[in-house]
Amino acid sequence: DENPVRFIVGDTVQAAADSVAGEIVQLLSGATVADRTTGVRRQARAADIAILFRSRDSHRDFEAALDRRGVPTYVYKGLGFFDADEIQDAVALLRYLADPLSDLRAATLLRSRIVRLSDTAVARLGPESAAAILSVDPLPALAALGDEDRRVLALLRRGVPRWLSWVDHLAPSELFDTVLHETAYAFELRGSRRRQARENLKKLRGMIRRAQNRGYATLARIADHLERLAVGDESNAAIDAIDAVSLMTVHAAKGLEFPIVFVVNMGRGTGGPRAPIRVTDDVAGEASVAIADYQSEADEDAQARDREETRRLLYVALTRARDRLYLSATVKDGVCRTGRGSLGEVLPASVKAMFVAAAASRLDRPEQRLERHSSADAPIDDFGALVTRVRVPTARPDSAV
Repeated sequence: DENPVRFIVGDTVQAAADSVAGEIVQLLSGATVADRTTGVRRQARAADIAILFRSRDSHRDFEAALDRRGVPTYVYKGLGFFDADEIQDAVALLRYLADPLSDLRAATLLRSRIVRLSDTAVARLGPESAAAILSVDPLPALAALGDEDRRVLALLRRGVPRWLSWVDHLAPSELFDTVLHETAYAFELRGSRRRQARENLKKLRGMIRRAQNRGYATLARIADHLERLAVGDESNAAIDAIDAVSLMTVHAAKGLEFPIVFVVNMGRGTGGPRAPIRVTDDVAGEASVAIADYQSEADEDAQARDREETRRLLYVALTRARDRLYLSATVKDGVCRTGRGSLGEVLPASVKAMFVAAAASRLDRPEQRLERHSSADAPIDDFGALVTRVRVPTARPDSAV
């Protein structure tokens, strides 16, 4: 590609995500890449594309934008595994069956896509959620529900007693399979993520079986174990990508390479506000105390280490691309703001200015692009060794500049 590095901007993260998704659709409709094995150029596929970000929760807007366009996505190495709708639904089911008298767990199950009770109905049932499922006689509150909510709840009320009777007779993994089969949940999954969603459910089943083999015999212990994993996101419960755009952190991308890479949300930082009182060890091992805005030597050392780590991550991100590299950030009111700990924070001012120029160019649609040197080993503190110049060729009706 004669212009291997390009910028994509938006005035919000959502707008930038839409532009990234639009560019990916165009790439899939006509771009070519060099095949890793043969070196022969071929049509680009979704699996050739990766979206990288620093912050772990940055993938949602980009995943949603691609989903709206029917482009399959794959969230890499457990990132967001327990946040996926199908996993939240399945865990909600297991946690409810482990403690059916809990109103909170009952309400969570009612809101899940396994049951699909409306939010209005869940709110009306409130502290009577468990009784609404288990009581022999229908509660008066059920009369206030809509026809569809009453129908859905009636189906659940017929199924739950049978499911609960299996809790002490079936292994948790077998119970999980049986209930999902009876509800046909896995077969009702729709959208571009349905293949990954079904594979995620298989992966969760495997996690349950492994927990059983380690001695987590009861459903209650299995449910607690999954909840602890969800808090720590320690599962690495991801599947191999099946021709899907990969979304991952820069850390997860180390050692990987893709023909086309988008480094997105570059202005989003990772650091929160500083603690009002900070006690650390200085270089001599002595205690160093800093209060409020006072900047101690230990503070300066910590900031220097953080910036150096960010520079290394930026280098990793930029060198994951084999054919094309896109950089994306938000620019609002002519300013590209970068948070503390963001990849954009360590970019030279001249490169940040290119984001601003890219945003301005969207008004009249000239296409502004970057070119880079052939050396991928250039030090990251010299961004000019990766990109050589900006040029303004003919206009193109999209937001990639």
